[in-house]
Amino acid sequence: MAGIEMIGIIFSKQKAFTLIELMITLVVMGIVIGMAIPKFNTLILNNKSVAVGEDFVGALNLARSMAVKKGGRASLCATIDGLKCSDNPESWAKGFMAIEDFATSDNAAAPVLVGPDFPQGNILRVWGAQGQDIQTRIQVSQGGSPATFIRFTALGTLARVVPNAVDAEQINVRMVGCTGNSARKIKVGWAGVIGVTNDVCP
Repeated sequence: MAGIEMIGIIFSKQKAFTLIELMITLVVMGIVIGMAIPKFNTLILNNKSVAVGEDFVGALNLARSMAVKKGGRASLCATIDGLKCSDNPESWAKGFMAIEDFATSDNAAAPVLVGPDFPQGNILRVWGAQGQDIQTRIQVSQGGSPATFIRFTALGTLARVVPNAVDAEQINVRMVGCTGNSARKIKVGWAGVIGVTNDVCP
């Protein structure tokens, strides 16, 4: 009998939310989550924008080091399918790849993927598009004109694809929707030195 009385005492001390308190709690949680989601999405875009810039720099370094290692030419080019270079300067956002370039001269108008010992081409690495829900802006120019590839010579220098051009490669990597300085501005000097600075998101 004493045990039953003890159980009754325990239950009488327990407290629970009323229906009104529960509804208020849910409303407050909904407001907080609603305010946090947009900021979280922006944070994701900012991180992805930085990541794309780092990927692009890594791709440039890979192409340059391969050119020096092979004692030949290597290029970074825009690609749609990861099998061949694109001739559309708007294709950078769809993907890019580092390749051994079998062009016969440093200033050849386009990279040559197929070589004597590489009938299928020597693709070093492919970077795909960032996703259909993300619009990446990668603008590459040389000598003031849009470019579809960046070539490095056997010495690791930047090939002068545009005759008498004085401007260095200008590469802007941006993720649409990012904020602050999450975009990246990449420059490749004629000596092949790669510089990266923060850029304002569009």
